[in-house]
Amino acid sequence: MSWIRKRGWRGLVLLLVALACAGTWAAFRERIAARESGIAARGNGATAGHAGGLIEAHDLRIAGMIGRTLVHGRDRTYGFAGGRRTNVESVSVEVHAHLPGAGFTLPDEFASDSNAKVAEALLTHLRRRGDDDIPPFPGFCIGRGVFAEPLPEHANEHIVFHLGLPGHPDMGLALSSVAGAQMDEGLLERVARGDAEGSADAVLRPHPLLQMETGANPRPGGKPVDSSLHQDAVLALWDRISSSIRLHTSDSAPAGDATAQPPGPGMRHAVGAIVRRPRALRP
Repeated sequence: MSWIRKRGWRGLVLLLVALACAGTWAAFRERIAARESGIAARGNGATAGHAGGLIEAHDLRIAGMIGRTLVHGRDRTYGFAGGRRTNVESVSVEVHAHLPGAGFTLPDEFASDSNAKVAEALLTHLRRRGDDDIPPFPGFCIGRGVFAEPLPEHANEHIVFHLGLPGHPDMGLALSSVAGAQMDEGLLERVARGDAEGSADAVLRPHPLLQMETGANPRPGGKPVDSSLHQDAVLALWDRISSSIRLHTSDSAPAGDATAQPPGPGMRHAVGAIVRRPRALRP
């Protein structure tokens, strides 16, 4: 139970199924009604291999949004802590929400009953955005949506995304950012593997890591291949990308203001590493 409670809203977001499916209010209602009926058909009791049925269901009461909260599948088991047996009880929570043009689901399979209220409170901060839109306000972006600040207090954040280059299947980039995590390694060890300086006690001071790989065989399990880019081109691409990374703050200048992207080396000397497969870059 303590593990369930510690995850809070961050756990719900990490488990977010951003259905973000286009559709009408009517189609959304029909889909959720079918889901609720399927859960209710299980009955109230849990059996081996089958979760229990519906415990609670109610409509969301959030302005500009329709939705339904489903709490179901109560499960009781036990574990051991400090050599003593402890009883553990959990439920599954699904909070379905619809904004014009997109539907969202916040699911948590091993939750406490109170997690439904946590999810509903978080949804009051949800705003729609286009797939390529950068919100003009601070928040936590997901597919077709953004949770606008101020968000409930939380101790850590972690994001990662990968980028492929058209016409260069042997190359790839990955950017990750961890904020608020405890870093046990020393500064030299972190710099050696490409981590920039961050703060372990503030989500506004992240630990970013940028990696570029070249010479990777696009076929799973295949041998390394020659780089599709000349070494100078790889380094130029690396410099261009790494020097463009900026910390986006809540008081960023509006679009079109020359101060929005401050000059300077950015983070090119603070983050990252180019990973080369055993075969050399093209001379």
